[in-house]
Parts: sequence; structure tokens; C-alpha cells
Amino acid sequence: MPSLFSLVLGLCLFTVPGFPQEGTGSTSRPASQNPGEKGTTGEKKPLPVGPSPAGQVGDGGEVVPPSTNKGKPIPPGCWFRPIHLDFGHVVENSREFVEGTFHFENPTDAEQKILDIVPSCKCQHLELIVNGKEVKIERDNELKLKAPIPIPARAKGELRLRLNVTGGPQHRTGDIRIETSDAGMPAFILTAEAIIDPIFEIVPKIVDLGRMDPMDRREWTVKVRHRFKKDWKIVKVNENIPQSMAVLSMTPEKTDKGTVYTIKGVYGPGIPEGSVGGFLLFHTDDPNENIQLQVDAEVRQRVNIDRSFWSYGRFERSKGAKHTVHLWPAEGTKGFTVRRVEPIYALNPKEYCEIEILPPAMPGSGVAPVALPGLEKKIPADRLWRIEVRIKPGVPGRVVRMKLKIHFAEKDLLPKIVHFNGFPYGN
Repeated sequence: MPSLFSLVLGLCLFTVPGFPQEGTGSTSRPASQNPGEKGTTGEKKPLPVGPSPAGQVGDGGEVVPPSTNKGKPIPPGCWFRPIHLDFGHVVENSREFVEGTFHFENPTDAEQKILDIVPSCKCQHLELIVNGKEVKIERDNELKLKAPIPIPARAKGELRLRLNVTGGPQHRTGDIRIETSDAGMPAFILTAEAIIDPIFEIVPKIVDLGRMDPMDRREWTVKVRHRFKKDWKIVKVNENIPQSMAVLSMTPEKTDKGTVYTIKGVYGPGIPEGSVGGFLLFHTDDPNENIQLQVDAEVRQRVNIDRSFWSYGRFERSKGAKHTVHLWPAEGTKGFTVRRVEPIYALNPKEYCEIEILPPAMPGSGVAPVALPGLEKKIPADRLWRIEVRIKPGVPGRVVRMKLKIHFAEKDLLPKIVHFNGFPYGN
């Protein structure tokens, strides 16, 4: 009975007032990880009897656990004690594996068979012990057991797990699906987890700048030290820096705990509306040990736009084409004025593009609110700006492509960029 599994590799964050003690939560932002390989798929499988340990039912009938069994009761008929292994915190690069054991017993008076044992990823190495003797887990080309494993009546055993904890900071969780011939437990999912703490400690662990306007400027400071090394250094800041963010200084200081860096930076002005901050990556003198810093902000968005890119698709050259861009104030913000629209790139002669700015209706004019695709609420006509972008008949070439910059009268509003393409045909 084939199975489908998922490995969830999340991001783990910890809140600390200062540098944590060894073995506790780190303060650097973990990098996202690629999910592990999934198991095999096939026909629909019977669902586990009794309470699902963690799972939801997938499209193929499989149980896909979105979480772990931590804190959940052991359901009737389950062979295993425990049903979850929590390895706690492990410091990045401090070890390769953590190990634990699921004990089990065939509770019936008849021989039963383990029909399949499927870990969710290659990060899990399994050993099976039955009545004190190791039983090899042999798989075929489809990663299923080559043959069922007999478990004598009332036999006891162990399923030993070695969970790989390399690969960078993260909250690593995995699952193991067990399928048996026992009607009391035809299938069950065991789970395990480990929190891999970054090797660098950052205070504060996340720079939270709160709510900002696009033209605000806010400085921030963090301190960084290595958990184990006293002598280390930052070599450079990665060139991929979020827009409007900069590192002002990186100053090392020798302390009794080793080198501590004070990093100062700034966010703004000129931040794109709706931005939420970003990540900064610092390279150290060890290429395997980098620092990732998270800077959070909630940058207010004053101007909503229905679409910043559109395509006219294929259109008749002799007829031209037209598209309307809609802009309106974000909820709870004051209005704005579109001053001009500037073509900043054009594949074709600019004279074949006509741009008309249509201001909102006058308040109290009685014009009905406007419904836009994808929006639940209609936009009041007296708050809606429209920009008509028309391609004139006879435009040359096989492709139309242009980028426009929308300027506002308000000095604290950054321009909006929109762009489009199209494919004229015919004469």
C-alpha cells in the first residue's frame, strides 16, 4: 500500500531579551530550507483507525500531517510508545544527528506484519529491532518494503531514528508512516522534531521598525557574537540588499565572550509602499557560517493600483488597443492627485501611445461606485483615478512594449511604475 508524505521544514524564531545561554534559542533569522523528498504514490489507501495522530486527508486519500503528535494522546490500538520524539534545541554545525527510539509491541495474540515503513525524507535513518534482534529494512526501486516484516504475537521491538540536523537553522519536523496487517492499527504516523538554532546570536533577534511612511528614515542597531568562536570577523555584506535599506557600520569589539560586532543600519527614505522590510546577509571569514538578519517594517500604502502589468495580447494592428489603469487611496488614507504619466521605456515609437488621465468624479455627483475585477468592495467614483493607455492603429513591429512612471502631486508619494506588452497582427 503506497504512501505519500510531506516534510515540513519551517522557520523557527525565538524571543530573548539579551544573549541567550548556550543551547537556548538563537536570535538570528533562519534561512528557508528546501523540503525533503516525498514518498511514493499510488492507489488510495485506507486511513488510520482511531484518532489521526496529526493528519489531514490529502487528495489521494493519504494522511499528510501538517503538524506533529506533540501533546496528543496515544489512540487505542496504537503499537507505539511514544508517538512523538522532541529533540529540543540543537546548535547549528554542532552535530550531524540526533537519535531517539519509538518502542512498540504487537498487542494481538496473532502474528502481524509490518507492510510498509516510510519516512518522509532522507534526513531520517531508521533501524528496526524485533525481540532484541535487528531486522533489515530493505526497499525496492519504488522505496517500498521488498517484503512484509513479520512481528510475532506479543512481540516487542524498537524503531530507532537518527534525524539529520545539518542544513542550517530551521524547525525540522519529519514523519514516519507505519502500515500493518493489524486491523486495530492499519496505518499510523509517528512524528519527530528538532529546533536547529543558528550558530550566531543576534540581539535583538529581529529588528522591528514598526509602522512607517515611505519617506520615513529609521536607524537600527544589533549586536552579534559567535556561540563558540572567540576570534571571527565579518568579511562583507551580501550585495542583495532590500531597496532603501543600508548598512552604516560594522564595528568589532573584543570582550570576555569573544568578538562582538555592533552593526548599525538604516531603512528609508524612499521605501516602496507596502514593503515589509527584508533580510540582510553578512558573510564571515568561515564560508560555512553566515549571519542572516531580519528587519521588519510595515510601510504604509497610500495608493492602490489594480494592475502594474498587463498585456494587450494579440490585437489587430488596424484597430489598435486600449487599457485602463485604476488607482485609488488605501483605506483610511487621504486622497492624492495624479500629476503626470511619463514613458520611461518604449520598444516602439512613443507617438503610437496615447495616455489620458481621468480624475475622479466630483463628490455628490451621483456617479455609482465602480466594481473592479478581484475586489469585493466597489470603489467610490469620487476616489477613483483612471489612466487610459491607448495604442494607436498602425503601430509598427510585432511586439509592443512600454514602461510608464506615474507621478503624484504630493511630495511624500513615490512614483508608481506600470508596464505592458502586446502583439499586433495584420496590416
